[in-house]
Amino acid sequence: EEVTKFEYDMSQNQERLIMDTQDMNGLLDATKKDLEEHQKQLNERIDSLKELDFDESVNLDLKPNLLNKVSMSNDTFLELKKRAEVAERMQRALRISEQRVQTLEKSNQEKDKELGEMFNLRIENGYLKRQVEFFKQVIDNIRDKVSAQRDKDGNPRVTKKLMEHAIGYAKEYVGRKMNMKKEAMPRNENEEIGRDLAIKSLAAKQKEKGYGSDMER
Repeated sequence: EEVTKFEYDMSQNQERLIMDTQDMNGLLDATKKDLEEHQKQLNERIDSLKELDFDESVNLDLKPNLLNKVSMSNDTFLELKKRAEVAERMQRALRISEQRVQTLEKSNQEKDKELGEMFNLRIENGYLKRQVEFFKQVIDNIRDKVSAQRDKDGNPRVTKKLMEHAIGYAKEYVGRKMNMKKEAMPRNENEEIGRDLAIKSLAAKQKEKGYGSDMER
């Protein structure tokens, strides 16, 4: 359920990111178009300055090799300056828009990577579930087969009770070794008896090695 919810949230986020990216691309194209048009007008304005009658002399470095020292009215100069400032702001906005588009694209790539990893984890989880079920069925089959064995008098060679004792013992022993307490939980009273036997046996082995007390452990 958590994987399904995560995939749904990821799908919704991806759709929103795609829409945001499309919006940003549209804004970016419009900004580029406006900037190109404004730059064209600005260049035309600069070209036309040579033909004007100017009242005062100012230094311009707007178009190298074409304009060095020209004379223009104060209003013309202020208008040109205003246009240049607008062009600069549009260029700045264009750079910011491009950065946002790159950020969105990077975010989309990361989300796609996460979705791929989640898909792989889902496959791996399904495989692990099959493995667990496989070993459960193997144990049940062994229990049934061993319990069905009879001696020459028709008596069970190994009773079901003794078999469950052995399973409880093995669960506790392996569970401690692999630190899997939850998986080692006994299913019935007979397995609990086997678990208790394993606990006593392991405690005795620890004591033989010199780990008898809690402090020593």
